[in-house]
Amino acid sequence: MVLWLLVLAVIPSIALVVLFYLLDRYEPEPRARVLRAFLYGTLLVVPALFVERWARGVAGWEFLLLGGLRADLVSSFLTAGLPEEGVKFLLMMAVVVPWTEFDEPFDGIVYGSALALGFACVENVVYVLRTHMMGGNALHVALLRGILSVPAHALYGASMGALLGKMKFESARWAKWLFALAAVLVPWGFHGTYDLFCLFVGRSWGWTVLIVVSLVMWGFVLWFVPHSLAASPFKPGAVRSVLVPDADGNHEEPHEEPDVG
Repeated sequence: MVLWLLVLAVIPSIALVVLFYLLDRYEPEPRARVLRAFLYGTLLVVPALFVERWARGVAGWEFLLLGGLRADLVSSFLTAGLPEEGVKFLLMMAVVVPWTEFDEPFDGIVYGSALALGFACVENVVYVLRTHMMGGNALHVALLRGILSVPAHALYGASMGALLGKMKFESARWAKWLFALAAVLVPWGFHGTYDLFCLFVGRSWGWTVLIVVSLVMWGFVLWFVPHSLAASPFKPGAVRSVLVPDADGNHEEPHEEPDVG
């Protein structure tokens, strides 16, 4: 039984990694790099947990346990959403964005979703096994989280990656800063909103709102998919920018060269 629960807990993350990987039509990423991003995500669970515990201590454990709208907002946005998306953003900026394989905007969606799904995979296994050990309906938890929570994490990561993909290939400094800021705020906003309405699923309107939030996140990411693909320099007929050396061996301004491959 435990083995089957583990399989059910892991499958959604793997399936979504494959989905985003297959959407990369023009120059698929090296599988080893995608796997590395996924594994980095699994490792981020530990620092995120420490930051979350620290944030809860600052907010006040008693304040959070007493509940109420203010406590729910703090819990969803400041002690869960911000720490988790914050550590993902820092790792993406420090490690993933500089990769030479990150050479087109859509790569951000592939790597961002893979990293987030590594995180979600570990979190899902913990939730499912903990429910099983406590005598709860672990199968129900595995199925429900596989349909909603794991895809939500994928969308947090994909939205972050999409915006970092825009950031990396922008030339204007102000635009880079703008997209970097959005790469923190958008997934944080998605995560906090999703977590907030998870607290209200016991009410008649709770599930409806949670599904609407999920659809909004899917809409945001799916809007970015064709736009990021259209910006690929590897798209047939696309124009690539290449650096042309001058007579002294220095590089002049970028020169546009059509892709005839």
